Amino acid sequence: MDGSSSTSSKLALALKELFTADDGDGKISATELTRLLELLGKGALSKNEIGMVVKEMDKTNAGRIDVTEFIAWLLPRPAPSFGSPMKVLLTGASGLLGRQIMALFPQRGWMLRGLAFSRTAGALVSQ
Repeated sequence: MDGSSSTSSKLALALKELFTADDGDGKISATELTRLLELLGKGALSKNEIGMVVKEMDKTNAGRIDVTEFIAWLLPRPAPSFGSPMKVLLTGASGLLGRQIMALFPQRGWMLRGLAFSRTAGALVSQ
């Protein structure tokens, strides 16, 4: 077993223990999630924010998050496939956010053309 699989297995076991520690049912409620976030030092969220988090993770609409829903929410999702490469025209491509997008999108196979007022080079075109 490689190191990443071993780490993933350890993380999954730790999460299962965490989900059964409070009441033993393997799921966490909004109240339990609030306590968990406070224990992790993530600060207090409002009831509304906690409700949004639970709704995002709870795919069965049970009002409680089970460990598999939590792990699925944590794991990176593959980029959607659209068949042929997406073509994007980005205005403001030389700005802070634009430069990040210009670096990221081609890595995902997207065809990208950026428009910029200054610092034009490569895929950037002067407006």
